[in-house]
Amino acid sequence: MYCKAFVDDVSYSAVEHIKPKSLFPNLILEWANLGLSCQRCNSNKGSYYTEEIKLQILNPYVDFIEDHVQFVGPLVVARDGSQRGVNTIRKLKIDKREELVLSKMKRIEDLESSIRLWHEESRPSYKDLLAEDVQ
Repeated sequence: MYCKAFVDDVSYSAVEHIKPKSLFPNLILEWANLGLSCQRCNSNKGSYYTEEIKLQILNPYVDFIEDHVQFVGPLVVARDGSQRGVNTIRKLKIDKREELVLSKMKRIEDLESSIRLWHEESRPSYKDLLAEDVQ
């Protein structure tokens, strides 16, 4: 829910408590407070939480992530003026993790291969089937 990688590529999955269970025990089983995260993001975030909005980790259920963070190929950068984007990237270390770059590069290569196959296909019915892989 944070790093946008396939969990199996980078770690194993973990149940993320957006508001930490150590600080908000009454929200431990609240669906709106739970998400699927890779273990690295989950561990890096730990029990971090602040009421100061500019320093909060982005919440993919509430925030429009693209307003704060931009994924550029395999890289991730904060949008200009978004302290929350900077803080999320820094706290979760999603700009310093080699496995994230490799996972995203793999996805880009797979997409490029699918586009090439689609482009080279001349039979309309097969082209339609291949188009599903690039949508």
